[in-house]
Amino acid sequence: MSPRDYDSIIRENIKELYIPLIRKLVGIDLNKIKSELLPKDLRKTVERDVDFVRKIIPKNQKPYILHIEFQSTNSPEMVWRMVEYRTKFTREYKLPVEQYVIYIGNKKMNMEYQINEKGFNFFYHLLDIRSVSYKDFIYSNSAEEVVFAILTDFEGFTPKELIKRIFLRIRELESDSLRFGKYVNQLEILSKIRNLQDITTKQISIMPIEYDLKTDIRFLQGKEQGFDEGEQVGLEKGEQIGLEKGEQIGLEKGAYNLLKEGMTIKKVAQLMGLSIYKVRKIKEKIAKETNQ
Repeated sequence: MSPRDYDSIIRENIKELYIPLIRKLVGIDLNKIKSELLPKDLRKTVERDVDFVRKIIPKNQKPYILHIEFQSTNSPEMVWRMVEYRTKFTREYKLPVEQYVIYIGNKKMNMEYQINEKGFNFFYHLLDIRSVSYKDFIYSNSAEEVVFAILTDFEGFTPKELIKRIFLRIRELESDSLRFGKYVNQLEILSKIRNLQDITTKQISIMPIEYDLKTDIRFLQGKEQGFDEGEQVGLEKGEQIGLEKGEQIGLEKGAYNLLKEGMTIKKVAQLMGLSIYKVRKIKEKIAKETNQ
């Protein structure tokens, strides 16, 4: 999978988290200020859709365009993309444009944010989420903000220690098991960016949480890659059944076949996008069948 493909998966999965992230990093609460979505044709360039753009209408102030991009990779063309966007929005609306790129990637941020040439000056705001303390997120009263602590500055804590703290904070804020599972699923998606999915998965494994597989990053990656690993030992059967009877049945059947072939519980969970708890239950079913 190319960096651009992976970047697209990340952006697609955190769309519902845009508003809390903007509230925390940009300081604009879009739930408390009047705004308007721009027409769809203005939210798309030749190559891609804009991540986030709205017309902001503050009380007693002139409206402006707020444009934000979320990046998990360093793009050498980012500054020119932002120029292209700025030109498009300014030409159409004749309003000031505030532009931000929020970098959430794992590698050190390394992108140009300004152009200073004779007769042409331009800049946008470039924010690195890892320059922000985990405290700014983990002590929030909103679980959808707390999950972003995994992308911030750990300030001396080990990943295992901080992930445990994040889990405890989410549990403190969300007693409903479905909502808790939703936020833990989002945490796992974000953990992939920091290469911390193994540690996060171990924490998940001790909690009986069910996921919405349609938004699980491992499920999306499996679709993108064609389930390269293990498809000869049951994934094709799983996919076929899934098409006929639903994705859940197909994935569980695929997991069943992989386990019978001797693949580990952890590997099956990663490949099929199932929780380790679910895969363990399938493993127990196989053991019972074998002992009968």
